[in-house]
Amino acid sequence: MIDYQGVAYAYSGAEEVLRNVTQHVNKGEFVAVIGHNGSGKSTLAKLTNALFVPTEGKVLVDGLDTSDKSNVLSVRQKAGMVFQNPDNQMVTTIVEEDVAFGPENLGIEPSEIRKRVDSALASVRMGKYALNAPNNLSGGQKQRVAIAGILAMLPEVIILDEPTAMLDPLGRKDVFDTVRSLNKERGITVLFITHFMEEAASADRVLVMSDGEIVMSGAPKEVFKEEEKLNELGLALPLSSWLAHRLKEAGIPVNETTTDEEIADELCRLYLNT
Repeated sequence: MIDYQGVAYAYSGAEEVLRNVTQHVNKGEFVAVIGHNGSGKSTLAKLTNALFVPTEGKVLVDGLDTSDKSNVLSVRQKAGMVFQNPDNQMVTTIVEEDVAFGPENLGIEPSEIRKRVDSALASVRMGKYALNAPNNLSGGQKQRVAIAGILAMLPEVIILDEPTAMLDPLGRKDVFDTVRSLNKERGITVLFITHFMEEAASADRVLVMSDGEIVMSGAPKEVFKEEEKLNELGLALPLSSWLAHRLKEAGIPVNETTTDEEIADELCRLYLNT
C-alpha cells in the first residue's frame, strides 16, 4: 500500500532530514513509527500524504507516485492525515459540518455526504455529538472528530502524526483504541507516528527512526528485545517489556511481553505454577 524507495528529503538550504529510506507498508497493516524528536517521523508522514515531495527517491501510495502533481488529489483521497493538534483541522462551528467538509470539496452528492458523515461519526462513537460545537468537546473527542473527517473521505490509509501527544491518558487510550478498531474491523492501513512506546507495543510492526533513517523494523516483541540499542537511541521500553526483561535477569522464566495484558497473564501463570 505504501512504498518508500530510497527516499531522502531536505528542507530548502538545509541538510537532509531523511535519507535512504526504503520500506514497504502492506495493505491492512498497522505500523507504528517511533524515534526521538528530530528523527524524521513527521517528515515521513508528510511525504506519505504528498504534503512534501522527496528530494531523492519515490513514495508510492497504492502505486501512485506522490511527486506527480496529477496524483496529489488521488493520493490524499487514499491516504488521509490526522495531525497532533485537532484544532488545526477544525474548520466549521458544528461537528457534522466539519466531518462533511472533505467530501463536499470532492463534489460528492449531498445524499452520499449525509451517509458518509453519519457512518464516520458512528465509527468513532461521536454520533450523539453531531450538532455540537467542536470547541465544547474534550481533546480526545476533537481528535475523534478529526478522524471522522478523514473517514468520510473513504481512505484506504490513515496517517496519524502523534495524534495523542496533547491528550491525557484516558484520551490517549480512547483515540488509540478507535484507530486500532478501524484497522481491525475495516482493514484500513495505519501509519501511526508516536512517542508513546505503549502505543507502539500494540502495532503489527514497529519502525524505529534515528537521524533521518529507519534503523530498526520488526514486530514489537522483536524490536523490544533490543533494549540496549533502544536505550542508545534515547528510547525506553514500555513497562511490560521492561518488567519481563528484569524478571528474566532474575532467573524467572517469563515469555517476551509488550502489553500490560500480556505481562499480567505471565505473572498469573507464574503464580499458579508455584
